[in-house]
Parts: sequence; structure tokens; C-alpha cells
Amino acid sequence: MNNAAYTLVKVVGNTDEALRLVQMARRQLPESAEILDTLGWIYLKKDMVDSASQIFEDLIQKEPSNPSFHYHYGAALAQKGDKAAAAEGTQRGARIPPW
Repeated sequence: MNNAAYTLVKVVGNTDEALRLVQMARRQLPESAEILDTLGWIYLKKDMVDSASQIFEDLIQKEPSNPSFHYHYGAALAQKGDKAAAAEGTQRGARIPPW
């Protein structure tokens, strides 16, 4: 469900159906970082920037070595208009070696 939700929002742009699917996935695995990341990305695409930012900030606290979480947090900060913090966040993520 998480992968389908991600594909729906990333490729198709169907945020409503993606949100429905990721919420179903989250009920089954409420602490899954991947599911929370997808939820945050959907929130970002739905212009729910504060909710998205909070999710990404929490994910960075839990898994600071995941570059995707830093990138997504930077995207949320950029969408909020905080360009300097967005650049810092994405640069921090870029310095993390890939898995």
C-alpha cells in the first residue's frame, strides 16, 4: 500500500487516493519510517506544509543517517519559504553516504 501510495502521488499526482492508501498502511505499521515519509510527502503535495515538516523533522530525529528524510525536510522548508534552512537541510542530507 505504501509503494502504491508513493507511486500515485509521485507519478499520477492523485494525492487523495495516495493519502487513503498510506493511511491504511499506517494503521498496520504505525511506526514505519517509510510509511511516515510517504505520508509527509503526500502532505507536502497537498500543501499541508506544517504537518509534512513535523513528520520529516521527527524522522530525522529517529534516523539521522537517512538522506531522503533530510531532502524531504528541506523540500518542506523551501515550500514554507525558508530557503536558507532548506538549503542547509538538503546539503546535510547530501553529505550522508548512500546506503
